[in-house]
Amino acid sequence: MSYDLASGRKVAISRLHARFPPTPFAISALSLCPNLVDNFAMRLNRLQRGLRATFLGLTVNAFLAVGKLIAGIAGHSHALIADAVESMADIFSSIIVWRGLVVAAAPADEDHPYGHGKAEPIAAAIVATMLLLAAVKGLASTRLSKPIMALRLMSG
Repeated sequence: MSYDLASGRKVAISRLHARFPPTPFAISALSLCPNLVDNFAMRLNRLQRGLRATFLGLTVNAFLAVGKLIAGIAGHSHALIADAVESMADIFSSIIVWRGLVVAAAPADEDHPYGHGKAEPIAAAIVATMLLLAAVKGLASTRLSKPIMALRLMSG
């Protein structure tokens, strides 16, 4: 489906565009400045690509988590069960990224006159903090946190 602006240019829209329809002022402003149409189409395309990649990663991680958990339980493998838990953490981080993309796509409102674009970097910072905390926890719980043991393991 396409949306024909007063300028005669057509912009592909999706369900997201239906959720955030342009205001009459925005339509008249877009007809005066065709570059804004291109910018809107580019932002919409970027959002669609980001959401597609996020949902693909979320789906793949869900299948991996279930498969690893079943195989780990059936095979009595603690490593596979731990890997399934890690895949579940990836699902959680994908949900955070998804929400960040959706919130960042919301148009400017009275409380946020410059828009919600900062939601993406905030979501990325949350995911990075989760990864950092998991790494610190993992290092603290291993034998490698003891220097003498680490030297013995490194020397062979």
